[in-house]
Amino acid sequence: MRHCGYSRALYVAVNKNDDSVYCERLELNQKYADGMTGRAREIISGNTAPVKLHEDLAEKGAYVCGWCPAKGVCHEDGFARRNCRTCISATPTAGGEDSGWRCDHHGKALSIEEQRAGCKDHRYLPDLVPGRQVDADPERRAITYVLRGGKGEWIDGQA
Repeated sequence: MRHCGYSRALYVAVNKNDDSVYCERLELNQKYADGMTGRAREIISGNTAPVKLHEDLAEKGAYVCGWCPAKGVCHEDGFARRNCRTCISATPTAGGEDSGWRCDHHGKALSIEEQRAGCKDHRYLPDLVPGRQVDADPERRAITYVLRGGKGEWIDGQA
């Protein structure tokens, strides 16, 4: 609503069990919308993963994590998808309609298709690797990690 310039909206929900319809007219909550916009800006421009909703999946409220598509990365030591948005060389660029992403390694602006595809020179943001960074070799562009759970050492960028 905020970004489209609306002050009111109609929320419509259909009950999956009996097809009953629920409607509610909503007013823009400017303070909440500004907060969510700021949060999105922090996530986009940050080099670290957002804080987990729940550290322990056994917590009562953590049931929502079971539906999350990032559960494997967040709670099961999985790796994030390889694409430009998970790469250490990608930088968001701000500027209204000129906003986008830039590859600092290749020195170019990235199309949405390029961002999704990534490239052979991808290196994970360290915060997205399920382990602890122990070394980095800038000449080889290699970053060494000790993976959690006794899974050994892994080198991002190993030829």
